[in-house]
Amino acid sequence: MSSSKDSVQRRELASLTQEEVGFVLCNLGLSKHVGSFARFGVDGIVLAALKSEKDLEGELGMSSHVQRLNLISHVKDFVDKKGVPVHLLSEVQGGERTRALSTLNVDEVGTLLSAIELPGIIGKFTEARVDGSMLSEINEDDLKKELKVDSRLQRSKLIKKVEDFKINGVPSNLVGEEGEDEAKRDGVDDYDDLEDDEDDDYAKRK
Repeated sequence: MSSSKDSVQRRELASLTQEEVGFVLCNLGLSKHVGSFARFGVDGIVLAALKSEKDLEGELGMSSHVQRLNLISHVKDFVDKKGVPVHLLSEVQGGERTRALSTLNVDEVGTLLSAIELPGIIGKFTEARVDGSMLSEINEDDLKKELKVDSRLQRSKLIKKVEDFKINGVPSNLVGEEGEDEAKRDGVDDYDDLEDDEDDDYAKRK
């Protein structure tokens, strides 16, 4: 497990320039906010100091709860892991976007399990209401004893995938593109706008 972490090239968060912070935002699917972050001179030092949703709401104008949670989760990971994976510090290639594993809901965890070819255990995870936050903390004992995943190979595969997703984020296409397709059909072209719609639903439930 440690070897996979060590193999990831990283840059210290505090060393990032404003431009590199913009690249990180784009790679996390938050391109809409690059302008406001640049206007306020957000470099790596400032980004490392953003620890709560309130820090992002005011002048930086990040109104979406989903987006704030996504960014804060990644910043915490960058600090905990002693750096930002270097692949996030260049322009988005092929439009690929990522989500922080901890932001996935129960249904998205099921979609993810299907995408990584572990459909046989989806029912157990759904029944236990395992979301991304729980999945990011899961270990061998949890899988074997609590979730009754009998196959050692399946447990090993999932744990390795989880470690990768915690480091690099979850590619958005692995948690379903239906939402994006529906948004395009309805005239919503931006991933950020889709998340704003999700926030409206979140506020109504509250």
